[in-house]
Amino acid sequence: MRWGRAEVSRSHMSRFIIADPSLKDIRGHHYALSTAASHSAALAGFEVWWFCSSNISDGFASDAARIRPTFGATMYDNYVLSATENSEKETLIDKIAARLQGREAKRTRQAAQAGTDQSKAFARDLLNAINDCGLNQNDRILIHTADGATYTALAQIFSEISSDSAPLFHVVTPYDPAGVMPNRRNADEVNDAVRSLVETGVIDRRVFLYGENSLLAKHLAALWRTEVRPHPLPAQEPEEDDRRRAGEFRRRLLGPDDDKLMIVSLGSARMEKGFHLFPDIVKRSEEFLQDPLWTKVRFVLHASPQIIGRHPVIAKTIGELEVLGAPLVTLFKQTLSEEDYRAILLAADAVLLPYIQKDYLYRSSGIVSEALAAAKPLIATSNSYPGSAASAAGGLIASTPREFGAAVAEFARRPERYAASAKAAQVRELEENAVKDYAPKLLRNEAARQAEIAFD
Repeated sequence: MRWGRAEVSRSHMSRFIIADPSLKDIRGHHYALSTAASHSAALAGFEVWWFCSSNISDGFASDAARIRPTFGATMYDNYVLSATENSEKETLIDKIAARLQGREAKRTRQAAQAGTDQSKAFARDLLNAINDCGLNQNDRILIHTADGATYTALAQIFSEISSDSAPLFHVVTPYDPAGVMPNRRNADEVNDAVRSLVETGVIDRRVFLYGENSLLAKHLAALWRTEVRPHPLPAQEPEEDDRRRAGEFRRRLLGPDDDKLMIVSLGSARMEKGFHLFPDIVKRSEEFLQDPLWTKVRFVLHASPQIIGRHPVIAKTIGELEVLGAPLVTLFKQTLSEEDYRAILLAADAVLLPYIQKDYLYRSSGIVSEALAAAKPLIATSNSYPGSAASAAGGLIASTPREFGAAVAEFARRPERYAASAKAAQVRELEENAVKDYAPKLLRNEAARQAEIAFD
């Protein structure tokens, strides 16, 4: 660790623990968010620890925290598909699709039981770590990507320990338990766990609840009938090295005399993110944009398999996009390094998010936050969290592939207008959600809530 003078007084510092069973390697959301939160907590004067997966990868390390392997299972383990279900070589797509509903129901039942088991394991592992490390009422534990098992585990923990001597828990979720939330049977299971915490008297005393965006926080507060505050993801301005790599990426992909418009989709190819809509969106875009402007549009789609495997409809979609082919469509089908991922984001002229409305009505999106921090115009689904973010940032919204095609065409006709709006939104995003403020915001909420309770 490189904390200078703070290292000298470590024994007198309160500890800030990031508890994340899915933190196991240096790729992806869990590592990036843990690192940002850790730097923020260190600047606030804490000694930072990671309670992470016990199955960490070789070379896993952090200059922001001390690492304690703790948890036996990640939040995704219950959803990994079997080798047969994950096969991309299956050619009988229609036959698979006909059986899909039954398979999904079976996986849902299995995941529900496994989620219960995972909740018990999470509670046990976390309690052991709290006791082994001697954490007390002056220490904080952040769970920054809470799923269903998190809430049921916390209800169990506070049924077993004295709340007076327990650490303070800050629990943030990007998920909607009434929509898509991993590791829970249904919304009632999570609601009951939160109700148990309320009845135990620890909410806003020892446990503080957050949604990752304002829409979600308001929804959760109504669902749970208790205080839930918004706590957005930390926003980091892109670094010059990343901008340079992005410029090199554009030149390699589009050529040195670049007059193209790069429309980008990021992250794993998932049904709930509307990836299966892209062939239709691309074709509809052409209907609204004739040459010569249409020949300048390029779709660059990140289509890596998600952790649970590649859905057969997604595999079929990738085949359709490959038929459309370069230069119109470029696919990146493998998991990207952090550097390459940032290069594609920063090389983009706009970010396209045709997320399914029912799945992302309130659910948060790290890609939305990254795009805002990078000053990229958003084209997103209306009546959803990504759509609300797009509207607030001066971007475009749509509901159907045809409307998305029209939105792409509208952006292509006036890219400078949307770029200027995105730049103004970036200034707000970096100011309101700066990395350095991520942990202090939690502390300010903690103090404010406790003061309100004391006054009452």
